[in-house]
Formats: sequence, C-alpha cells, structure tokens
Amino acid sequence: MNRLPSASRFPRTLTTAAHAIETPPPAIHRHKTLLIAGLGNTGMPNTRHNVGFAAIDAYHSSISQTNLESKWTMSRNVHGQVALARFTSKDLVARKKGAAVGQESGDDWTARVVLLKPKGFMNLSGVSVAKGAREYSIKPADTLILHDELEKKLGSMGLKLSGSHGGHNGLRSIQTTFHTDAFGRLRIGIGRPASKDKEVVARYVLERFHLDEEEMLEEEVYPAVEKMIRDWIVQRMNAK
Repeated sequence: MNRLPSASRFPRTLTTAAHAIETPPPAIHRHKTLLIAGLGNTGMPNTRHNVGFAAIDAYHSSISQTNLESKWTMSRNVHGQVALARFTSKDLVARKKGAAVGQESGDDWTARVVLLKPKGFMNLSGVSVAKGAREYSIKPADTLILHDELEKKLGSMGLKLSGSHGGHNGLRSIQTTFHTDAFGRLRIGIGRPASKDKEVVARYVLERFHLDEEEMLEEEVYPAVEKMIRDWIVQRMNAK
C-alpha cells in the first residue's frame, strides 16, 4: 500500500516562495537637502526690491511652530543668515485625486530645507547662495530663489525651474556663481512704473511699499508663496 508523503517531506522552498509573494517590499524612504534663498539688500527693509527677504521671513515665521529646527543665525561660512527646517511626505497635506501629495508613488521621504538670506547687496547674492549650496551639498536644481519681478503686477506670482535672469542683478549673480541657469525661482510681482527710464525704475524698486500694498502682501501674497514653496518641495523630492 502506497503511503502519502508527509507535509514535512514537501520542499520548504514552496513555503518560502509563498511567504515572499505575500510579504510587501520594504518602503523606500528617501532623504534630500534643499535650499531656499530670499533675495534683497541688507539694511533696506520693506522696499519693493526686498520682497524676497520679506517673503522668506514670512515663511520662516509661518513654519516656526511646526517644521522649523533652528531660527535665523548669521553664518560666516555662507555669508548670510541661515535657518533649518525639516519636512516629511506626511507633513505636506495638499490633496490630489484624494491622495496626499508626495505619497502617490507609495514611498515616503524626508526633506531637510536650508533657508538663506544673503548678506550684502543684491548684485552679490550669488556668492552667498553658491557658498550655501556647497556648505550643505545642494545641487542648483534643488535650489529655489524668491525674488521681486518687475514684469508681474503686485499680487501676481510665477514659478520657473530655469531660464534667463531677465535683467535681475540678483539672478545674474547666481547664474554666474552656479555656472548654470537650471535652478528654481519664485517670481513675486511688484509691478512696473509707467516710465521705462532706468533711473525711474531704479528709484521705484528701492521705494517702500504703500500701506495697502503691505496689507495685500501679508494677507494674500505670502500665504500663496508658502503654498508654492510646499509644491516645489514635493516636486523636487519626487524628481528622479
């Protein structure tokens, strides 16, 4: 009489293979450091040309109780003020098709974000930005510059991932030190005076915002800048 083989005599590889199929692969957790710099002239607060400084200050204040790890500190190594923040994919709760942005691919990540305000004049911004990128080993593509934009009206903004400096001396300096134009820029509109005379334009950008304009910046522009920064962080963390 033939006997059936006992369960112990079956190859163990079958059990192992079945277990491997049922067990999901380990989650991928990625880390990256990003740089966000606001541009302006040191010692000239509330002027149109310094809206990059003001925007990054507002962002710094907004995340101070949630994601900020260190407040503004002068760094000799980067020749500017530096603050550090940290975000995870779970922190960014914007929704897209019902899923959390940043988790659509099934993995998760942690972003360390370096905030920077270069010290000195606008046309030397590239020195500090390049030093900051070297200090924290950040690629130009993982850098976002907040700056004033004459060609956009007040309250209007735009995000670009590359392009020419468009005559902006701060961007021109950064392109020179980075040796590329492949870095992000968040253009914050300040409007343009009626005259195109260079001296008139120069005076205009160094003027202080009017009270009603400051109210618009605080109530509408800076909250929108925060959202655009969030979207940019997600985009860079999901970039291949």
